[in-house]
Amino acid sequence: MSNKTPVLPNDTFTRQQAEVIAAFYHNVTIEDDQGTHFQVVIRDEEGFLIWRAWGFEVNGGDGLNRYINSHGIIKVTKVAKKVPDVGRPADIYQTGEVLTMSEKNTKVTRTACKASKKTAPNAPQADAVNTALRDIPVSMIAVSSLVHSTLNVRKQVPDAAKLAELAESIKAVGVLQNLVTFAQPDGQLAVAAGGRRLAALQQLLAAKNIDNDYLVPVKVVSEDMAVTLSLTENSHREDMHPADQICAFMALSESGKNAAQIGSVLGYTTRHVQKCLRLAGMAPALLEALAANEINLDQLQALSANEDHQRQLNVWQNAINGSFYAQKPENLRREVLCDEISAENNIQLNFVGREAYEQAGGDFRYDLFTDEGFITDPALLERLTREKLHAAAKQIADAEGWKWSEGRLSMIRPYGEDAQQYRLNPSRKQN
Repeated sequence: MSNKTPVLPNDTFTRQQAEVIAAFYHNVTIEDDQGTHFQVVIRDEEGFLIWRAWGFEVNGGDGLNRYINSHGIIKVTKVAKKVPDVGRPADIYQTGEVLTMSEKNTKVTRTACKASKKTAPNAPQADAVNTALRDIPVSMIAVSSLVHSTLNVRKQVPDAAKLAELAESIKAVGVLQNLVTFAQPDGQLAVAAGGRRLAALQQLLAAKNIDNDYLVPVKVVSEDMAVTLSLTENSHREDMHPADQICAFMALSESGKNAAQIGSVLGYTTRHVQKCLRLAGMAPALLEALAANEINLDQLQALSANEDHQRQLNVWQNAINGSFYAQKPENLRREVLCDEISAENNIQLNFVGREAYEQAGGDFRYDLFTDEGFITDPALLERLTREKLHAAAKQIADAEGWKWSEGRLSMIRPYGEDAQQYRLNPSRKQN
């Protein structure tokens, strides 16, 4: 058997071939598994997408092989079935069809892919935070004096069932862990850490299980300390939602901390913090979509390749109105970076009209060799085309009495995603 690393066929590939690759590399996985259809995905050490392809994609294996060759992290095992001596070094072993190496006398240049983006928090800084919080005395404050704070890093709505359980626990035994608060100009105390406990208390208050004078243990800190203490408390529990991480890291960055300092205190790698800070500059509507789980982190990262907010929004709107493949991160990245296309004989431009494109903010670039020029915002043109097609489809459906209609940029094909999504069922004649 050859001792070369396994590779995929340059064209389509089978599940068995994909499983061999996934077994050989730490950072290559099979995802979106639908039985006959599946994707092979390669990610970097922070868990961010590098490349992915479906098993049935034409030339799918070729792209994966390139990125696996440059970014693949090979698994290393200590024990495996020994191969009879055939002239290979004694520390080379073979398991099935995948060759691995023992750690004896072997230097591994790549590090294993991290299962999480989190690292062990910097001990001195974490101790300093804990000491600062420990030295602050606990005060008993009426629940009516407590309000939620925007500085609480967890923005996601708490799970209703878990919140009800917490409320029942507080009703039975009281608040066992103090909240972290800071003073507001109106005299109330904003809760920076302990938002779920406050929500549970307010639930009990609404149900008249407690009154406005119910005393709650709190620690009052400065506003500057509030975000850091909130982050420290939450970082030792389950990972925050990516949208919460982005907002929280940005708040600490604006307070003067750099990515390394944020990461060391909270237990995240510097690279992960840097990526989140980069995403903080995305179009606000896309960040809202991330918080609502309408877009994932890989897709958002792909759109960040272009800093123009309107371009990001146009490309994303086109993608969600298009096919599943248009929403793949690699396609989003390509579209958001596509700067110009020729206006000559452009079907979409002829359909929308040059005047409508320019009125929507589109522009043309001209040179000495063409009278038609170049379209400088293809994503805007595509969005206008889809909108006009959808409007035409609705008009036809209303006029002819159809229950459903859709405007598309391409014809329906009898294979791939279209074959799964569309089916023509002949109606039965009524007797």
